[in-house]
Amino acid sequence: MSGGVSRWMESARPSPLPLHSLTGPPPRGQGMRPEDRAAEMEDLVAKQGLMRLTTMVAMLFLTVAGSVAATGGASANASTQNEVAAVPNTDYRQIRNAAWSQCVDAPGGVFNVHLKLATCSTFTRTRNWLLVPTGVLNIFFIVNQQTGLCMEVNNGTANPFEPVDEFTCNGQPSELWVREDLRLRHFGTNQCLDTVAGPGSELMQFTCGQEAPVGVQSWIIE
Repeated sequence: MSGGVSRWMESARPSPLPLHSLTGPPPRGQGMRPEDRAAEMEDLVAKQGLMRLTTMVAMLFLTVAGSVAATGGASANASTQNEVAAVPNTDYRQIRNAAWSQCVDAPGGVFNVHLKLATCSTFTRTRNWLLVPTGVLNIFFIVNQQTGLCMEVNNGTANPFEPVDEFTCNGQPSELWVREDLRLRHFGTNQCLDTVAGPGSELMQFTCGQEAPVGVQSWIIE
């Protein structure tokens, strides 16, 4: 054959298929750098841990609601059947801000209301809260006595200055809080419960440790 024909036949010959196109994709992690594989495993473990935590909390809410129903507690209806039912008053506490010496309030006791500071009063049910343990050390849901709704970061977003409100207790990470000494750190956003301004102001989340004045991110459960 002439050189031109030979080169044409060589170029027309199909190239061998890569092995993974015949046997499927390579196993997870194969061919990755050790540091990338370690990062992938850490991410997987974190996601699995969060799934287990959410499952445990959902079971906890079912247990609480069931026990209250069995003792003739709050009646279920269309608007409250997904809320955490009330438990004895002695379990509820006020959450007082160390800087302003006022307590967390859900004004009007309505759904999705922005929480704010108000004069502390154990006789005002919208200012009494229950820390419901999740079964994981120092991680809680914070439930209002008047409404049975949970304290949450609005939409669960990680933006500083995001308002804090109350919402139907549903076992989601947006409603999880970590108690660290006097701070209440949001589990999902890793930011701390703070206030927008002084007495009477609304609550927000903000970068932990960046507090002005000192004590504005400190909360006393009493």
